[in-house]
Amino acid sequence: MAEQVRIPASGGQKLSGIYARPGDVMAYENLHTLIVMVHDLPGGDKSDHGDLFGLLEMHLTADGLHTLRFDFRGCGESPGKPELASLGSASRDLEAVLNWGRETGYRQFLIIGEGLGAAIAFAHMGESVTAAILLWPWLDPKQIAREKFNPGQWLDMENPPATVEIGGRSVGTRLLLEASKTNLRPFMKKVRVPVTILIGETDEIVSLDQIDVARTYIPSKRLEINTYQGGHYGLPDASHRRNLLAQVRDFTRKHA
Repeated sequence: MAEQVRIPASGGQKLSGIYARPGDVMAYENLHTLIVMVHDLPGGDKSDHGDLFGLLEMHLTADGLHTLRFDFRGCGESPGKPELASLGSASRDLEAVLNWGRETGYRQFLIIGEGLGAAIAFAHMGESVTAAILLWPWLDPKQIAREKFNPGQWLDMENPPATVEIGGRSVGTRLLLEASKTNLRPFMKKVRVPVTILIGETDEIVSLDQIDVARTYIPSKRLEINTYQGGHYGLPDASHRRNLLAQVRDFTRKHA
């Protein structure tokens, strides 16, 4: 059973989300863990990568689990202009989502975050976030933003653009500049919960250098790293998707 929800955020705005539960009423009478899916930035939304989160939602609810996927402000169906999206606003949005979950009755959360969305999740891995699945995560946003998007090109402009087109989407230059200055290491060093990372070996955006960052700075004794031979950004290959789905379901059965 899936339903559209509107989640109150700061400034009186509301985030667009899809809240899904098992079809069996008895399965969700005792609300325990909510799986929160956090999409990539810049320019992503909850239906990216061929609706990967929708696919996960379908299988996870079939396993008796509860999920929520949502759009950050300035993305997808949530309000706001793309140029206003920032790491700060995204972090506040995720906190609003977790607060909505607590008010709904959930005591614990498992986060599935992809790309830069995975990086934002690190700031929220407190007592109530008990595990995390990170899909092609930006663990060193500085390196990725500078190498792949070259945000410094706008610093020397007299009137830099508020947005640029990347992959056919309007992306705020402010967010890219923020990412190029972001250091996640202080947050990663505090992570003790189980974490699994899934990434393609030939990813065009997130290189395997990010795996070295994870091994160096995430102290969790339950850190798992899964690489996919020939895998590209978003792991679009059908065989990779099947393996991703199997690994996510195995991890959630253990930790959700």
